[in-house]
Amino acid sequence: CTSMLSTSMGLVSAQASSLSSRQSAGLADLTTNKIKHVSKRSATSTQCIATPPPKDSESKDDATTKSESIVKSFDMDEGTLYMGMSTECSADWPGNGGLRVRSYDSEADAEREAKALCDAMTLKHAAYNTGFTGAKLVFDSKVDVSNLDKERLMDEVARTLASQAGRVYTGCDINTTDGDMIYLDRISPFVLAGIGSTVDTNKATADGTYAAVVRTAEKLGLPKDFKVFIQGSGKVGTFLAESLVEYGATVYTSDVVTERADIKGCTNVSDVEDFTTLEMDIFSPCATAGVVTEEVATKLKCKAIVGAANVPFQTELARTLTQDRGIWFVPEYITSAGAIIVDSLEWCHDDWNNLRPSVAYAFCYDMVYAKVGEYLDMCDEAAGDPNASQDWDDVTVAVCEPRESTPVGSKLHSWLDESTETVDVLVIGGGMAGTAAAYQLSEMAPGKKGVVLEAGEEPAHKKGSSYGDSRMFRQMYSDEFFSNLQSESLKLWHELEAKSGSKLLDVNGLLFYGEADTGETVEGSIPGALEVMQRRNLPHEFYDEAAGLADRFDRMRPDEKHIGLFEQTAGSVRSSLACQEMMRVATEQGAWDLKCNSRVVDVWQQEGSDKYHVLTTSGTRYITDKLVVAAGAWTNDILKHLDTELDVEVWRVHWGHYKLKEGAQSPQWFHFGKDDGLFYGFPGEDGVAKVGVDFSPEKDRFKSMEDFEYEADEDLAQQIDGFLGEQWGEMYGDRVDMVASPYTMSKDAMFVLDTLPNHPNVSVFSAGNGRAFKFGPMLGRALASLVLGEKPPFDIAPMSVKRPGMLKRCGAAASAAAPAGAEEDVDAFGRAHVPFGETGAATYSKLTVGCFDVVMNTVDMVSEGVKSLALPEDSNRTVRMADFGCADAGPEMPLVHKLKSMLPPKCQLEVCFEDQPNNDFNSLFFLALGLEELPVPSPPLSADPDIFFTAVGRSFFEQCLPNESVDICTSFTAVHWLSKLPATLKDSVHHTLSGDAAGAEKFAAQAASDWELLLGHRAAELCTGGQGVIATLAKDPQGRYLGWNGVEGTANMYGELNKCWDAMLADGLITAAEHESATFCNYYRTEEELRAPFEGERLGLRLRKLEWRPIQCPFGREQGTPEEVVGTVRTWSNSTFESALGDNRSGSEKKKLVDHLYDRYRQAIAAEPHLHAMDYMHAYLHFEKC
Repeated sequence: CTSMLSTSMGLVSAQASSLSSRQSAGLADLTTNKIKHVSKRSATSTQCIATPPPKDSESKDDATTKSESIVKSFDMDEGTLYMGMSTECSADWPGNGGLRVRSYDSEADAEREAKALCDAMTLKHAAYNTGFTGAKLVFDSKVDVSNLDKERLMDEVARTLASQAGRVYTGCDINTTDGDMIYLDRISPFVLAGIGSTVDTNKATADGTYAAVVRTAEKLGLPKDFKVFIQGSGKVGTFLAESLVEYGATVYTSDVVTERADIKGCTNVSDVEDFTTLEMDIFSPCATAGVVTEEVATKLKCKAIVGAANVPFQTELARTLTQDRGIWFVPEYITSAGAIIVDSLEWCHDDWNNLRPSVAYAFCYDMVYAKVGEYLDMCDEAAGDPNASQDWDDVTVAVCEPRESTPVGSKLHSWLDESTETVDVLVIGGGMAGTAAAYQLSEMAPGKKGVVLEAGEEPAHKKGSSYGDSRMFRQMYSDEFFSNLQSESLKLWHELEAKSGSKLLDVNGLLFYGEADTGETVEGSIPGALEVMQRRNLPHEFYDEAAGLADRFDRMRPDEKHIGLFEQTAGSVRSSLACQEMMRVATEQGAWDLKCNSRVVDVWQQEGSDKYHVLTTSGTRYITDKLVVAAGAWTNDILKHLDTELDVEVWRVHWGHYKLKEGAQSPQWFHFGKDDGLFYGFPGEDGVAKVGVDFSPEKDRFKSMEDFEYEADEDLAQQIDGFLGEQWGEMYGDRVDMVASPYTMSKDAMFVLDTLPNHPNVSVFSAGNGRAFKFGPMLGRALASLVLGEKPPFDIAPMSVKRPGMLKRCGAAASAAAPAGAEEDVDAFGRAHVPFGETGAATYSKLTVGCFDVVMNTVDMVSEGVKSLALPEDSNRTVRMADFGCADAGPEMPLVHKLKSMLPPKCQLEVCFEDQPNNDFNSLFFLALGLEELPVPSPPLSADPDIFFTAVGRSFFEQCLPNESVDICTSFTAVHWLSKLPATLKDSVHHTLSGDAAGAEKFAAQAASDWELLLGHRAAELCTGGQGVIATLAKDPQGRYLGWNGVEGTANMYGELNKCWDAMLADGLITAAEHESATFCNYYRTEEELRAPFEGERLGLRLRKLEWRPIQCPFGREQGTPEEVVGTVRTWSNSTFESALGDNRSGSEKKKLVDHLYDRYRQAIAAEPHLHAMDYMHAYLHFEKC
């Protein structure tokens, strides 16, 4: 055994091996102290809390003793437990297999399955030498599994395991969950289920199976788009399908629950009655045992069977029939070994909980990939040897590891060493920016060793933004900055052509034509470009009427109002070729290498080290000093590992090819028009020309590649057809093809080229906005300059990642991976409180009507504050109000009108609303302007011409406004949020119900520090005599707080959320690590804590009043619907649960799980509506600056 994970892999500090769970529906005793956790592996049967079964408990050892395993049976309250055990099981070499719960047709069926699964586990453990031998627990339930008393069953299983004195360990299987194993782990040391780890054994199994499918496809010589049918879309099947889609395979899925097989990129064939009618290359069974019957074996249309399901053949004859038909079979003993490899890691490393999940999955992939290769090669050898056994099991035995060899779990360190490469610079992305950076670094620092990681099969791969045969270059820009940048970039393009010996630029000329009054589009405008061309004295032709255009350009049909501008020196770049040549030159003249099919799955830093560790799908770990992220539409997928997110969109942009009519020679052109009127065309080649659009409808704009579709939209394709028919009817003929490519777009249409604020050794290029390629070598030089610490060759300030609105999230420097639930300082921005609801929909105001009452409850304090300003009745000065933590500011708007009415008539009121940069400011301004209605009778702010409003996107934990600039500051239901998460509370989602004394101390300390920090900044901003009014959620002297009114017998809101979250764990919907990670990053201060910073007026603030004012929930206790109660809770709590879910889950999957959580809460309210409410408990403070 080893304890070196934290030093060799950049891992987090050790966690407790068991989890203290929360009050649970269905697992009620998980939090009681009557059960004491027993340490694993060092325990003996006498140390175990559970005792062996009583003597009168029936245990039959004479069941099945065929081969090298036996099956024991144990009668229990609600069924019979069958324990399959290898005869080799001992305390030193224990059996290991999951606990399966089902209702079987007969005792013989249950016993037979226990035997078959145990034998399979024996081979599986032997194939990899995990340090275990085979075992399997099968519980034949006499009652419906959904009604089974799981706690009682786990108690009985614990006693049974104790009776085996360490010879058998178990874990999850069908119908047992993480919650079951957490309970069992606390009363038995004989559990291996990854308790307290973020490693998902389903993902590990899926990645191993994925490796097996890929290796088999390679052995068969199948193309990358080979056809695979996955039967069963549970967790393993879904993970497998997603990986194979990303690989490029054609994937068909099915499941008994039809909608579960609706997996992005896959074809759901659940409605196909007979799956043997499907044409496939590989059949991957990932459901229950025995799916290959004798009938299926005679009809199955595939080349190989490679899946995760245990014992896929129903009978020996089915196996023989399959083999006789020449169908390859890779036994599940080898393919679905991910979970038992993880068990071996847990067994061999005391601190294995600290292992990064990505490292565990990569290790599983590599171990299975190698073993499957060994097995397939052995099959080949056996096929050529008439004396060799052709039986698949015999071949499997032949590739088993010797028992005296190193257990697979102990190979982790050596594997990691062998798969690690150290480089000076690592570039993620082999498109234009990535290859240009490598090329320029090979020029500027030829001694630097670098690698470019490309997820596709080649640079500028088909699914990326840089792919294609052409990109425009031009100096014809409305913005002189870009016109000059193009001029300088052309010099570097010519240098590259000379070095590479390849023709990369074609000078075709470029025609801008269309409407003169479009305004500035993403590509500029014709009048603006004309002005720049004239100012720079660049050669051009201007056409101020359509007739001149028609005369100059053959077969053109311009509208009568069209004008045109032609640049003779413009042309096109051969885009894919350019990327390939930049990469080739980099490798030839520098120490650079290109690694294709190497998607990045993880990025981290070791604690105390500046180096970055990057893990890829190829299983290679790179360690580098400098990192360049140039991943195009996948940029945020990389940056999330650094707790950073850019505010960019991925647009689905269309382009295709059209036949040219006989004798036609198409020019290079760009059409400017309003209302999605940006079209372009390139010169033709071999009678075909490229045409596309430079816009995307709203429905084709995405936050990530998760929802992107490459298939062209026929409606948009027809729009292009129609445009060509109208404008160029004599030029273009039939459409040849149409595709969609991803373009990364920023809101201000400007690139991002900068280093990350908290990661100065990470340089980023993103948001090319469909116009960056033409500057390629210059952008590469700028990136190289950032890497080398030199001044970039042009002013990159406009491209700063720190410009307003660009960073949606920017966390602290990434350390060695804290698993979900690990105690660490977590930046609350982006994790704890992210706006819920559709942007611009004013969701907060519409769902939290009670907050309007909270705000208007301060009118008396605000009135006293205004009086204290002592404004003369004839005063005409501007009074400045600042509101902190405003959300969409709807609840504040009636108060703003009230405040304005308190001022002298000639005074104007300026209101500055503050909140995080990711706040829904769209809704704020829609409400203020009357574009969205307030849910209460009140006019919009714009109705009063003397009310002016602005917004600032900063944190209220920093100074947001100039010194001595604010007359009145306010904050409502906001300052209970903390600047960082001080601890995860393992026994409750909220500190008010936690029994974690150490955690409570950390929360109180953080809250005290934040409160003083916040008030100190307000003291700086307030003018002398300035007034402050704050209503903050807090804990009153009677112990009441938000959602708990202190009345016995009524529901505690946080207690109900705990129950719902616990139930999702018990049902296996979330992992133990996700369950643990959900902790609200806020704190309800006591009166003593609220008064503390005002003592002695040391901050320059005098507390005038502090009062407790409860407000009843307007929807609670049957005053509204359950949906309304849930809605008002969800507005502020949603992101706490969503952020607790693992990064391995897709955004849509996270949303579904959180929807499920709140639906459980809704059902609880609907069952007893009179008990539920979200009553408000606020402390109201009025203070002034001394």
